[in-house]
This record gives sequence, C-alpha cells and structure tokens, in this order.
Amino acid sequence: MKARLYYERSMHALTSSLAMFAQRLPFIKNICPLLGSPLSLKVATPMAVSFVSTHSLSGQTIVIEPEDGTFTNPTEAQLNEEFSWSFTTNRYNMRDVSSEGLPEGLSIEVGTGIDFGFSKIVGIPTESGVFDVTLVAWRFANLGGQSTAPYSLTINVAGPADPFAEWREENWNGAELDDLAISGPNADPDNDGLENLLEFVLDLDPKERSQMPGEFLVDPDDDSMFRYEIPLSADAEELNIGFQENSTLDPAQWADVSEAGIIRTESKIVLSIPRA
Repeated sequence: MKARLYYERSMHALTSSLAMFAQRLPFIKNICPLLGSPLSLKVATPMAVSFVSTHSLSGQTIVIEPEDGTFTNPTEAQLNEEFSWSFTTNRYNMRDVSSEGLPEGLSIEVGTGIDFGFSKIVGIPTESGVFDVTLVAWRFANLGGQSTAPYSLTINVAGPADPFAEWREENWNGAELDDLAISGPNADPDNDGLENLLEFVLDLDPKERSQMPGEFLVDPDDDSMFRYEIPLSADAEELNIGFQENSTLDPAQWADVSEAGIIRTESKIVLSIPRA
C-alpha cells in the first residue's frame, strides 16, 4: 500500500502551491490493513513414525527436548538479530542433527567438548514469517546410527517494528483502534485537514486540531533562495517524505518537487525554492 497525503499552504511569494506527502517505503508497504489477526501460535509435537529409535531395554522413544525448559516451543526471533535455541535428547548423546525448514540465516551447531550432547539453532534470521522446522538427531556423525523421532519446532521471526502502528495504539484503543475511519492512516478524526499519517510524521496530537507546523524564511546562506523548514518526528525515519507542487490546484496536476532541492535530517525536512 502506498499512502500519500497532501497539505496545501498559501505562500504570497510563490506562484504555485506546495504539498507535503508521506509515502511508505517498500519494506513497510504491507503495513495496512493495520489490524490483521495475530498469527496463531502453533504447538509443536513430536511426530511418531515407523523408523524412530527406541531404547532396547525400556522401549522408550528417543526424542529431542528443548534444553532445561529454558527454550520454548514455539519460539520467537527478531529479524536481523542474533538468535539461539538449544536442545538435547532424552537418551544418548547424539552426534549429528539434520533439519528442514530453517529460515535463511539460521543453521545447526552440533555441540562438542563441554557442550557435547547439546546442539543449537543459531544465527541471524534474514527473513520474517512463521517457520515450521523439523529436527532429527543422530547417534553418530554423518547421519549415522539410530535417530530420534522427528521434532517439529515453530520459529516466529518478527519483522521490523512498525512505529506508525505503535503510535496508533498509543492514541486509540478498543473499537476506535479497530475503526480505520478513526485511526487509519488517511482518517482525520479532529477535522484539522491533517490526516493521521501526516500527524504522525509531524509529531502532532491526532485528537486535537493543529496547524501545519513549519517556518518559511530566506536562506541565510543564499539570499536568492527561500527555505521551507518543517519539523519531523524521529519515529518517522522509515517513511519517505517529500513535496509536490501544483500551479493550477487541479488534483490531477500534482507533481513531485525535485529531490535536489530537499534536505532531510532526523528532526526536519527543508525545501529550498528560488525567490524570483
């Protein structure tokens, strides 16, 4: 989804009107609808199959177990952050592990030395989503000897935090949070002409009428140029923000202002315009 918001501002020194727009970058383009159902957590259970290993005396199936109850199943991971999940078996020290379904960036590390008997899934996941992973441990190297029952592990890899969604939750709850006509990016519940996404970008209160912030002044370094400076929320770093212009105010005639005249910092965006 691409969200674009316009704000018209009269400037006596200009022959055209300007608009500010906020546009979602590709990696957050699927942010809306903002209230999708949370992913259901899946409870993983060992899968009993005909070839699983059993102890010759007790007849007990040899299975993989999370280490000491410290590691849970399902388990949570964060995109592009270090992850580790340790496991062992209920009998024997297994010397090799096979896996299927691991997210990109994760791999199996079989324990050696003082960690013998304990293996780990380690790494930095580079893709988000819900991954159903199957693990099988083997008594000897190179997938030799007896094996455990296949063990199913669910890894939920969360994507990057969504600052706009967090902002919505800070300002609304319950039915209002569920109602995109009130809390959605294009809604304007306080009727001040600034839609919610733009109020977020400008660090305004969406429940109180606000004026468009900004300062229009002569460039102190070049008196042939005007500067239009608008403060920005630091939380809007993931949004692509720019300006558009329109000499006719025809909604179909808006055009992007060249990025060459725009400077963006963490705290503001500045548009430079010739005075003449």
